[in-house]
Formats: sequence, C-alpha cells, structure tokens
Amino acid sequence: MPIVFWSTHYTPFDWRCRCRIIQVLKNKYPVTDNGIANAAAQQAIPEMFKYNPAVQGVIFPPKHPYYPQHCNGVKLNVSKLIGFATWLLNAESDRCKAKKIAQQLANVKFKIEQQNIEVANSRNTTRDVWYKLIPKGKAYQFEANVEHAKYIALTRQTIRILTSKFHDKAVERNFFLKNIEKEIATAKYIGWAEDEVINGIQKHPDTELWQYYKIMIGGKQSFICMKKTKEGLYKPYSIETNDEFKKIRGVKKEKPPR
Repeated sequence: MPIVFWSTHYTPFDWRCRCRIIQVLKNKYPVTDNGIANAAAQQAIPEMFKYNPAVQGVIFPPKHPYYPQHCNGVKLNVSKLIGFATWLLNAESDRCKAKKIAQQLANVKFKIEQQNIEVANSRNTTRDVWYKLIPKGKAYQFEANVEHAKYIALTRQTIRILTSKFHDKAVERNFFLKNIEKEIATAKYIGWAEDEVINGIQKHPDTELWQYYKIMIGGKQSFICMKKTKEGLYKPYSIETNDEFKKIRGVKKEKPPR
C-alpha cells in the first residue's frame, strides 16, 4: 500500500523526516520498475474505467453492456435459460436492429455535418473573393454579354444573399458565383416576368422586371433570377433549382418588353 504524505504546511523538520522515511523505505524494499508498475495498474483497472468519452468521441465503449455483442453472427448461449430462450433471442435481435439503425443515423449525421462544413467553406471563400473586389456601399459591374443583359452589377449584399439561399448543389453554386464573370457566359435567356403586386403594393419597389436564365450547376439544370432595377442595373437575385423555379408564376417565354 502506498504511503501518502499530506499537509497544508511543512516545517523544515517535517521535510527532513519525510525524506528520511523515503530513504529508509528505498533501502528496505526494491524500487519497482515504472513500466512494470504501469502495466500492473492498467491490468488492475476495469476496462470500463479506462474508457474516455472525451477522447473517443462517443459516450459508451463498443463492448459496453448497453450494446448487443452478437450482431455479427456470434451466437448467444441460451441452453440454461429454459423458458426464456426465445424471448431473449427476440429481444437481442431487436437490439441488433436498433443498433444498426443508430449507426446508420450516426453516419447520416456525420455526412450532413461534413457537407455543412464544405458548404460553409465554399460560401466564405466566395464572399472573401468578392468582398475584396467590391467596396462597401458600391456596385461592381462587369460586361456579361448575355442576352438582354449586357452588363451585370454585383454588390456585397447581392453576394451575401446569393450564397445564403438553399441549393441542393450549394458548393457548386458557390463555385459558379465565385467565377461568375466567366461562368455567366453559359447562361441562356428563357423569359421574363413582372414584379408581383400585392394589394396594390409592388413586392420589390426597386424592380422594373425579372429576367430568367438557364444554367447548369453540378450537372443539374438551375436558373438565375435576374432583377432589372428601375435604375437600369441587372442584378442576380437568386439561383434556383429546377423544382424551385417551377413555383415561379407569370414567366413569359419571350423578349422583355422594356
């Protein structure tokens, strides 16, 4: 049994006594090798207490009794459980199914978290590129030469909104926006629409009309909703998936009237 010395205060005499006792014990008993001592301690500690959830990243170790241990084909010994064998096998089978579902959900959660990180990184990269080019409160204009919109204007707010909206190919969408000066050349004009008026009030007061362009994002068809402002600027407003674009009403497949 180890000898523990504890005091809130040691006098010089106490320290001399303590050192003397340690020296006597060292002369009387052989000093145990550190490696041997650590190995013996590890062997004496139950497996459950060696587990560290903070390090492993999960609450219970794989061989914890909470988990069924025979799901990989290991058979349970139920020979002595007369009258309970069938019940136990059914219960353990359910536990194995539950474990499988939990693992599947954990994998899905992990993939979603990784995807969210990837989307966030691509969004931040795109914003950083444009925020360096666009002064605060100003617009950056470039020559696009797409049909019915020769020049396109971007503001910091435009970039923030475009990268914030949902898209099932958000990483590819953000890449498109990062390189929009080049990528916009692939856009194909498909139609226009008047801005919505609700109870006699225009929904977007600064908007002259909307123009729509078809593009490909991540191998899938998408659409740019372009706002023509009353100042004559063309601003991308959103990039919609095919399903979302179908919900837009009043699209006229013809040249814009003005």
